[in-house]
Amino acid sequence: MMWRTATRAAAAATAVAFLLAAASCEESPTSGPAPAAWVPMAVIPGDYSAQAIASDYLQGVLAAGSHYDQNYVGHGVILRYRAGAFDVEFMSPNDAGEVILYDMDPAGRYAVGTYDAHERYAKPTPYMVAFDPGHDEWNEVPLGPVEGERITQVVHSGRACWLLIGTTGPTGGRLYKYKGEGVVEKQDGLPYLASVAASPKGDTIFGAAYAPHRRYNAVMSFDGGASWRIEEIPFITPGFDVMFVDAGCAVAGELYFYVRFEHGAAGILRRSGSATDGEYEVVFFTPLGDFTAMAAADDGRIAAVGANTSVIFDGENWQAEQLPYPLDFRGVIAAPGGGFFALGNNEAVWQREILYHP
Repeated sequence: MMWRTATRAAAAATAVAFLLAAASCEESPTSGPAPAAWVPMAVIPGDYSAQAIASDYLQGVLAAGSHYDQNYVGHGVILRYRAGAFDVEFMSPNDAGEVILYDMDPAGRYAVGTYDAHERYAKPTPYMVAFDPGHDEWNEVPLGPVEGERITQVVHSGRACWLLIGTTGPTGGRLYKYKGEGVVEKQDGLPYLASVAASPKGDTIFGAAYAPHRRYNAVMSFDGGASWRIEEIPFITPGFDVMFVDAGCAVAGELYFYVRFEHGAAGILRRSGSATDGEYEVVFFTPLGDFTAMAAADDGRIAAVGANTSVIFDGENWQAEQLPYPLDFRGVIAAPGGGFFALGNNEAVWQREILYHP
């Protein structure tokens, strides 16, 4: 449901007027939820914990997370699903302590997380592995000096790899550019980011940053990090205070954020316009929903998912969908052959699954 404002001002109205106006928006679905379209592909083995997925193109899907061995040592693991079965693609070789992988580059080139030696006075440290296509293997990456204890996100924009590095407590962190061979470069002057997203085939990288008094800023670069712009997200949603804003995905120069409001409401926010003069609009709103991830396909379609929430943008309209059973989505990526892959908790039988949406 759409509600528009420019970066220079935000219009205020009553909650009733907002909802009545939104009901007639051209980009909003005019009927009830569409039939369920997510299809379960595979169940993550019960002794592994999957936190993120990535595309393996011709061979299947990758899943990253953790596994505890018989000695209760925690290992970071990467699983590969192909031909109807899972194989262990990588397991961290730590003899003590614990490794957890939190995120993967959607293209399946990097997996990131944290290592905790569980030694007195020792803090957890960021952890990263990279895929070597020449030798068809994953290798640990010894990172240079960084501030933080874990890597919460890894994304690609064009040829650049970006890391969001923070503490083991709250999500988010400071943005670093990974320059290869363990070399990282902190992006000085940028605020602490709640989340980041990127355009894989372009030079767009952007994030959402909390500002005082329940405000949020958009932090963006359209030239691969050569220059940055910070602008306040200038919208007011009547009757619904903003709780969180997260970076979603980028499509053809447009940036998408997902917003969590108080009282369980959620929305999708789009920034369009030039690099220096953007216009923001709420393109979808639901009084009950919870977005946690977004992804854009090559054909311009967008999937936004969360706890028992699935919304698809077909290029013209946003459509909420029914679910085949209670699902807590944890991540979504574009599938190389079209459609989307997602990682979710099947809350009907309490198992973590990989799902496909055509």
